[in-house]
Amino acid sequence: MHVTEVQQGSGTIYSLQGKTVLLTGATGFIGRPLATKLLSLGARVRVLVRNGNATKSFAPQIESVLGDLTDADSLVQATRGCQVVVHLAAILGDRFEQRSRFCEVNVEGTRSLAEAALCNGVERFLHVSSVWAYGLVPREGIDETCPLLPSNTPYGDSKAESQKLVERLCKERSLPALIVQPGDVYGPADQKWTLGPMALMRSGKFKLIDEGKGLFQPIYLDDLVEGIAQAVEKGRVGESYILCGEEITTFNVYFRRLAAIAKVQKLPSVPYRLAITMAAIAEMFAQLTHTAPPFTRTGVRGTHRRDSYSIRKAKEQLGFCPKTTLAEGLNRIEESLKQVPETSVS
Repeated sequence: MHVTEVQQGSGTIYSLQGKTVLLTGATGFIGRPLATKLLSLGARVRVLVRNGNATKSFAPQIESVLGDLTDADSLVQATRGCQVVVHLAAILGDRFEQRSRFCEVNVEGTRSLAEAALCNGVERFLHVSSVWAYGLVPREGIDETCPLLPSNTPYGDSKAESQKLVERLCKERSLPALIVQPGDVYGPADQKWTLGPMALMRSGKFKLIDEGKGLFQPIYLDDLVEGIAQAVEKGRVGESYILCGEEITTFNVYFRRLAAIAKVQKLPSVPYRLAITMAAIAEMFAQLTHTAPPFTRTGVRGTHRRDSYSIRKAKEQLGFCPKTTLAEGLNRIEESLKQVPETSVS
């Protein structure tokens, strides 16, 4: 197997020029700009999709291949001829699904994709995990040496398990894997931390948890895409990298700024225990009616956490440097919403 690496300064860069990269999750909020970024680095980009119509808005030079993380045979076909796999696809934390579904896609899907990558001799396998894999136990300055802990959420626990799986395959079967752990991502087209909360605010269904005292260390979309690309090129096999923004704020500050953008004046607050109870009831009702609940226990726990993260390792080894301040990111969101009808973001 020939691996193209270029020496630059004190580090080694894996050149993507002419490499075929399989990208999962390419039709999502992060995946679309990441596909474009990989193209700009000289890669031939192949995207895994469940529906061929999903790629119509991609650049014409992007190849699509039909497949699904729950279909192991399709993943063997999708990775054939690829030198790099960037695994972004997952069921996200704001999705209301059974815990077994998170396991099926986020854990077993990752296993099948890694097995396919091993079968086809890929040179690099980048797994996109999450800082949620560290659990929601209050800790300051969490770094990559900290243990992965249960979060009592289907999303966080499945991310921790899938990361451990990738690490194990790297050690035991020489999967050429490296891992990035993004913080919570926001930006103009984001539903989880941007448009979704704003819609709830406008409808009067949004509630701060314990006055919004939880800590929030988000990363703007553009900075995350850059960080993932840097990890593909400069990351070291067997290593993991936390990718968060520089600033730590409170959910009170963040959501009140969103409320101002949404032209909502008041954000009521409820105690944490009451919010968990309300979310549990909303989930039960959603199961009975086959609808999506307005908020979930995962969401409540996520906005009640009090932890922060260190990005020192990513800075030192990848050259990672998030450029978008929180104020600038929120200003971009506000400007972007001025360009579309209000009904399309509510």
